[in-house]
Amino acid sequence: MVVRILWSAIYLVGGVLPAVGLALLSLFFTMFGDLFGILLSTLAWLGTIGLLLASFNWPSGIRPCRRLVISVMLVIGLIVIFPVLIYSLAHPGSKMWFGAVVLGPTLLALHYLWQVARSSRSRE
Repeated sequence: MVVRILWSAIYLVGGVLPAVGLALLSLFFTMFGDLFGILLSTLAWLGTIGLLLASFNWPSGIRPCRRLVISVMLVIGLIVIFPVLIYSLAHPGSKMWFGAVVLGPTLLALHYLWQVARSSRSRE
C-alpha cells in the first residue's frame, strides 16, 4: 500500500503537474481558432487526464476496459508531446528546465504502459 501511495505521488508531482503546465501552454494555440490548434490542445488535455487517471489506477488492480482507456489516452498524450520532446532533446541549450518538464510526463506515461504490458502478459 505504501508503494502504491508513493507511486501515485511520483506520478502527480513528476507527471501530472508538468503535463498540466504543458496543456495550459497548448491553450495558446487555440487563440488562433484554427482546427490544428484546437485539436492539439484537446489531445494534450486528453493525455493529461490519462496521466491523472494512471496515477490513481494501478494496472494490475483495474479492469481491462479501464486499463485500455487509460492506455489510449496516454498514447494520445505521447503522440502530442513527441515533437516537443525531440526538439528539447536535440537543442538542450539554456532551457534545461523545459526538457525536464517534457521528459517527466513522457517517462511516467511510458512506465505505466510498460506496467500494463507486463500485467497483461502475466495474466495470459
